[in-house]
Amino acid sequence: ANRVDLWGAANTLLGGCTEDGFFDFRESLIEMGREPFETSVNDPDSLADRFQPGEAIPATDGIINAAMLAWTTVTGQTEDAFFEAVDATDTRTDRGDAEEGEWWNFEDKEEVRHRLPRLAAKFVKSEE
Repeated sequence: ANRVDLWGAANTLLGGCTEDGFFDFRESLIEMGREPFETSVNDPDSLADRFQPGEAIPATDGIINAAMLAWTTVTGQTEDAFFEAVDATDTRTDRGDAEEGEWWNFEDKEEVRHRLPRLAAKFVKSEE
């Protein structure tokens, strides 16, 4: 879900979206369930069917902490020990890699209309 087009959709829905906001947005999508998550990742413009202008995006329940909480409960060790264990066993180099996709200007209304037409129709105000 670390995709530029999904970040653009989040920016459009939220009226702006920082890096931390995008993290929280993706966590919210995960917590909505598999179907909403996969649909949103595969077609960010489909979020126009899921939300209405002025509607709040559901707050997260903190699923990001689930693995750490389970591990510390079972092992009796600290959060720091959890992250040390993850770093010691996870040799991937892709954690924290850049977002997938071509960057574009999320604030350019015409670009939003081009890339996310259904979201733009609902969430981008016409310039008068």
